[in-house]
Amino acid sequence: MMGQYGQSDHSNPMQNLVSQSRNVIAMSSPNAAVMRSRLSSRARIRQIEVFVAIAQLAGVHSAAQQLGISQPGATKHLQDLERLLEAPLFLRHAKGMSLTATGEQLLPVARAILSHMDEVAERTATLNGSGRSLVKVWASQGAIAAILSEAIPAFNQMHPHILVSVQEADPVTLASMMVKAEADMIVGRQPMQRPRGWAFTPILDDRLVVMGGPRHPLATHQGPVTLEQLARAMWLTLPLHSHGYLGMDRLFTGSDWPALWPMMTRSPLMIRTLLRSQQVLALLPKSYMHEFLNNQDLVEIPVTHDLPLAPIGVVVPEGAAQATNKLAHFLMGRRDKSSQPLRHLASWRGVSARQQT
Repeated sequence: MMGQYGQSDHSNPMQNLVSQSRNVIAMSSPNAAVMRSRLSSRARIRQIEVFVAIAQLAGVHSAAQQLGISQPGATKHLQDLERLLEAPLFLRHAKGMSLTATGEQLLPVARAILSHMDEVAERTATLNGSGRSLVKVWASQGAIAAILSEAIPAFNQMHPHILVSVQEADPVTLASMMVKAEADMIVGRQPMQRPRGWAFTPILDDRLVVMGGPRHPLATHQGPVTLEQLARAMWLTLPLHSHGYLGMDRLFTGSDWPALWPMMTRSPLMIRTLLRSQQVLALLPKSYMHEFLNNQDLVEIPVTHDLPLAPIGVVVPEGAAQATNKLAHFLMGRRDKSSQPLRHLASWRGVSARQQT
């Protein structure tokens, strides 16, 4: 799981620290077994906190202030850790401190250790004396907007003893969470690949739609808008490799792209504000702007082209906890029965996990 210090590693974090240090410590240093024993008996979490804080703030004084300890105390913690590892972690210079090669190698592992500590503290605090369970869900923005924002409150009413934590992440991060087994559940677009032991169940069919503000000239057009009409409109600039960008490329294949508004963003709120205030169109997944379309803050403009996307659904690992399975079955029960299976465009197959909204 992730905590305030960044991403974690699902393997034994202390053993990772030993393995990483072994690669960068001099040949005369003790072997990994001896180092493991030394760290087990003498290493302290506060030492690792000081190491990470100094790396973030480039100085002992600032790190000590952040951690609420004295500067001499922070210095001693760092020195003790360096002594245990038999390797310097920082270079000291007039402008502050910078990581050595050893420090750069060990920093991600140190963050992982602290992240695991966050996870232990969070789950223990949730479970102790309350009889509650915790389900950590990582989801795409589209899944949150179109599914979870309405489903989770309903689930809470039925299962008040289950605490659901929802974190938003991009597709690359969601894929990483599966590989590292750092989430109880993933809710997002059907992955191109998924690790062994994870099962995907579709919940919501999705497609790219052309949308604009209610006052856009094409918003009141009778019948589907032609490609020629779309080409004369102003469009939101979309990030490279996004679903909308790839859809634009397909929509205007063989012709010049239309004029683009000089703003690029993934923020639904900024997109909503732009489309309502300016005569600009956007090609985006319907799920992504679900709330604004439902509230008629934005309107879908019918076109002659069909641009389906992979469905959004639930990804759950084998052997998931009972609370996780309860939430998964609840979400699966909300599947839109009226939606038909999507026929994916062959030219879109093989697109990498870099695809985002």
